[in-house]
Amino acid sequence: MISYHFSGQRLVYYSGIRIAENEFNVKSEKTPAKADCYDQIFINNRLKLIRNFIGEIENEALAGAETLTPDLFKNRLNCKLKAKSIRADKSKVTLMQYFDIFIEDTMT
Repeated sequence: MISYHFSGQRLVYYSGIRIAENEFNVKSEKTPAKADCYDQIFINNRLKLIRNFIGEIENEALAGAETLTPDLFKNRLNCKLKAKSIRADKSKVTLMQYFDIFIEDTMT
């Protein structure tokens, strides 16, 4: 879990990474996985990437005069890290509508 405090609010984001207690480096914020951890390089780089994305999202939102909320961070992190898109409308799409959308996308 990643916890980030901003504007009196708190973002809690599940990174999908699990570290055993004996492999966790309590003294270091930059490298949370100890050197003897099995996947130390991947874990530290992934957490660094998430930390950098949080900073980018915050800067972009402030530059665009958007209100910072935990949901804004979560949605944008999911888009960047998990390749999830944000649909403008949450309405259900029928199979025929989906085919129309697919055909329009392939034509352009």
